[in-house]
Amino acid sequence: MKKLLLLFLGLSLLACSKERIDGGVLIDVGVGLHYINKAGNLFDSRSPVYKESDVKIYNITGGKEVLFSQGNLTYSGGFDVRPVDSLGTNVIYVFVNHELEGGKNTAKTIVRIGSDIVDTLTCQISKPNSASSIVTKVWLNGKLKWDISNPKDPVAEFGKQRAFTIYK
Repeated sequence: MKKLLLLFLGLSLLACSKERIDGGVLIDVGVGLHYINKAGNLFDSRSPVYKESDVKIYNITGGKEVLFSQGNLTYSGGFDVRPVDSLGTNVIYVFVNHELEGGKNTAKTIVRIGSDIVDTLTCQISKPNSASSIVTKVWLNGKLKWDISNPKDPVAEFGKQRAFTIYK
């Protein structure tokens, strides 16, 4: 019985492994999108062209579009429409895909608004440890829009914030 107990204890200790995560966990994957047209902000609080219910966020996973829907999260659809006081208007804050596949350092997110707007966000993701994710570059439909190492080039209207305007 002792041998069996020792064998079980030994196997259970071998099966358990704890990964040490130095510095804690940081998930910094939000991107602000200021959608405007000739008439103004498409999500203006006074007279919005689109409502939150018109927005769908899809992560590209395994080459397929997967609707972001996680009811246990505060922003279960993967985004939030937030007021930006300095602009006096609303911005969509998208929580982009940060699951890297196939050894790549980028992940894609599709933003669909109504039946008219479809934009692809490709984000370079830094993984300082296995539990953390930080967006370091953002491309909109293939064009570089934000870079952490030089947030003013290309033009970043919101300073160091990871946000930019999209004209529709």
